[in-house]
Amino acid sequence: MHSSPAREGDELAMLQTRLTELLNVRYPIMLAGMAGVSLAEVVAAVSEAGGYGVLGAGDLTPGQISEEMARVRLLTNKHVSKKRS
Repeated sequence: MHSSPAREGDELAMLQTRLTELLNVRYPIMLAGMAGVSLAEVVAAVSEAGGYGVLGAGDLTPGQISEEMARVRLLTNKHVSKKRS
C-alpha cells in the first residue's frame, strides 16, 4: 500500500491506495454488504460520500436485488457492488 503525503492547506488529507485506485473511490472505506441493512439508501450514501457501497443481498430474491439496484442507480452514479451469499 502506498499513500500520498498530505499537503498543508488541503481541505482533507487524501489517502490514496491501490484499493482507492482500483475501485475509483476517494476514501479506502467499503460498506459491508450486510443483509437487511445495506440497502439502496445506505449504499448510495456511502458511495456519494466517497466510499464504496455494497448492497447486502443475502436475503433478497433475484427480483428484489434488481429492484434495489435500480433504486441505487436513481440515487447515485458512483461505483457500487452487490454481495449475495
